[in-house]
Amino acid sequence: MLLSFSTASLFTAVGGGVIQGSASEAVLVVLLAARDRTLEMHGKKSLEKLVVYASDQTHSALQKACQIAGIFPENFRLVKADYSNSYAVAPEAVSEAISVDLSSGLIPFFICATVSNKL
Repeated sequence: MLLSFSTASLFTAVGGGVIQGSASEAVLVVLLAARDRTLEMHGKKSLEKLVVYASDQTHSALQKACQIAGIFPENFRLVKADYSNSYAVAPEAVSEAISVDLSSGLIPFFICATVSNKL
């Protein structure tokens, strides 16, 4: 073992894993994985229809990752957080945005859940 991790921290099931160097890099990697899986299901020509959803409190790294991944800027949805409710996003707001996009023939494929922000 190159880094000498304790056995408690190792993933031993089939598959494996990768340690990312930063949160921004991790966001990019997971977005690319979701994009590729969705394109496998819907066809590579569907890239222009893919939609990403995030809170308006989400770090800008997600928007940058979308640019790198080829997600059209107009398909990046910021759902308004409620400042009076600890900046939570109502699930109904996300559901409504997804419904609108589905009815327009778009393909929702990624929702970024922001668990905590340092203010």
